[in-house]
Amino acid sequence: MQGDQFLSKLDVASARQLYQRAAEAGDGRGALRMGMTFDPVFLARWRLRGVRAERAQAIGWYRRATSLGNAEAELMQTSLIRGPGSIPRSTTAGQYRQSGNAGAAHQRTNHTPRGVRESQGAKRG
Repeated sequence: MQGDQFLSKLDVASARQLYQRAAEAGDGRGALRMGMTFDPVFLARWRLRGVRAERAQAIGWYRRATSLGNAEAELMQTSLIRGPGSIPRSTTAGQYRQSGNAGAAHQRTNHTPRGVRESQGAKRG
């Protein structure tokens, strides 16, 4: 996904533009990524201190992604509503790898999109 290239360079504004276009075109991954750019857990994980977290925006985008058929978005929305760590690591990480989507499971220890600067997030083993 093109927005991931900008996100890997920590250019959230440009990434959001591309994610929003993708979501508006009916791409559930675009809506998922858009939610991640507002998600306080994701922003903290990436140490994106200059980017304002907006929990309500994140939840709204996760809901839209879910309506567009993105199963991971529902997990991320639930996790955000209930709080970090509410979804077991093995469940989200395993489901995510099996889905073949580029992105990340939403939780305290593994919240970075694949292909996006791994040094900022948790190392995968």
